[in-house]
Amino acid sequence: MTLGAVDFVTKPVDPDVLIPRVRNFLQYVELHKQLQVAVHNEGAVPVEIRDSFFNKFVTHGKQGGTGLGTYSARMLAGAQNGIVALDVSDPGATTITVTLPAAP
Repeated sequence: MTLGAVDFVTKPVDPDVLIPRVRNFLQYVELHKQLQVAVHNEGAVPVEIRDSFFNKFVTHGKQGGTGLGTYSARMLAGAQNGIVALDVSDPGATTITVTLPAAP
């Protein structure tokens, strides 16, 4: 099931569309015992920081960046026994996937 995050936030959603999607999503979580959210963005992570992308203080090209954003995401996911993954297999784009275990 895919519901674009930008569409979800910025456009009115018809309840007749949203409710079945939420039901499908909850059934997926129950079946697979995990929650997985992927965010795809145009623009590739530079090759020189890919291996350290989730490390503390790694930043690139952003004025005033602290390098704590992806590090914090990794720490928060890890605290919930989850993972955050970087996928740069699509040329010129990046996908970040957060996988968390479903609540018991």
